[in-house]
Amino acid sequence: MVEPFFFEQKVDHFDSTSQNTFAQLYYVVDRKFYKPGGPIFLYSLGEGAATPDYLEHFGIGRLAKATGGLFVVLEHRFYGTSQPSPFTVENLQKYHTVEQSLEDFAHFIRSANITGVNGLTRDTKWIVAGCSYAGALAAWMRTKYPDLVFASLAGSAPVQITVDFFQYQDEVRIAYDAATTTDKCGEDIVNIVSYIDNILDSGSKGDIARLYKDFGFKPNTDPNVFADTITTSLSNAAQYDHLVTPNRTQIDDYCAIFSKAKTFIAKFQAYVKLVNRALSELQERPEASPANKKQGGNDENSWTWQYCTQFGYFQIAPSNFSSSFYSKRLNRASQVEYCKEIFGPTIPIVNISLTERLKARLGGGSGNTQDRIVWTNGQFDPWSRLSVTEPVVVGKGRERRQVDSPVYAIGGAGHCSESFVGGLNFPDVPKVQNRILGDLNRWLGS
Repeated sequence: MVEPFFFEQKVDHFDSTSQNTFAQLYYVVDRKFYKPGGPIFLYSLGEGAATPDYLEHFGIGRLAKATGGLFVVLEHRFYGTSQPSPFTVENLQKYHTVEQSLEDFAHFIRSANITGVNGLTRDTKWIVAGCSYAGALAAWMRTKYPDLVFASLAGSAPVQITVDFFQYQDEVRIAYDAATTTDKCGEDIVNIVSYIDNILDSGSKGDIARLYKDFGFKPNTDPNVFADTITTSLSNAAQYDHLVTPNRTQIDDYCAIFSKAKTFIAKFQAYVKLVNRALSELQERPEASPANKKQGGNDENSWTWQYCTQFGYFQIAPSNFSSSFYSKRLNRASQVEYCKEIFGPTIPIVNISLTERLKARLGGGSGNTQDRIVWTNGQFDPWSRLSVTEPVVVGKGRERRQVDSPVYAIGGAGHCSESFVGGLNFPDVPKVQNRILGDLNRWLGS
């Protein structure tokens, strides 16, 4: 049974004179397996509202049951109902930062006040968990607050903060090239994207109009929006790839459309059909300009603020446009322009210097030396490029040792597959979940 409650959270953790608070939503997902003295699994959903609909399907519940623990979900500030202030640029600059969010979790733990749960003490072991951005939050919590957080489960965690994340499209292409239903599916798509870029750059008005018509776009659509939408539409299948049959993934299914296409024209027509299918599945068909997405307090704009001002993570084409899965129109300038269209020209845009300083404050990226962090990544997850994928070794000579923070790769899987019971049907997921349970039992018993 999922039970909703509200925690009186500070609006500003860094102003000692401020007494303002807001109601931060949290859920106790299932308390029937909790045993006094058991661990508390504090889960973050990161950049989205906390809703009870699917929480019972999370693998964390299984870990809590097996350890006599309690599964609690704390909603991130500025998502869902947990709104510290009106959604204005001035307020966001002060209150919508990762530092404030981490302090939310720390304050929640320090307060040790979960409705209906008795016996929480300073000795209670808190295990912070999450996936994607929330996985990075979990890792940073263990690094920044080792006295509060006993262990962290960092799934698909992009802790290596970077402004220009062109490697993302590299991983998407690798996932498509691995399809079993046709040869070099990713390579075919790269060639078609280059062809589309050439039309947008130097084609006649008639050529561009026909191109727009093929993909079902209005004639007045901004070329950058068009290129962004169609060339990124296939990324979701790579990021969240899943088995549609025991031996066939969604990408296998997508790439099958190219299996009978032998000429370039036939492959282009197959690509048009595939993109239109993907956009239909995503229910995405943007208007002529991103300016139509007016500034306002919704979850999408909330995450846009975070990556525009602190993280970057701009999923762009590499400088070598001749071999890109994404249109060359996806560059840092286009991403910055999008940020400004949503929040106005005065938005403080992220830069490399800012991300390097932020990484240092949060404990580094792949060189994180904190123990009791479990790192998990799907084999074809594009975000794995920014996660920890190899064990960390510290010291020299006889003092050389491997940090006790296991690293697990999930064969064939994509983003966050380890978070769900059944793991989107990938056979490696239950195996990894069992190994994580073994790690937790070892740490809790020591």
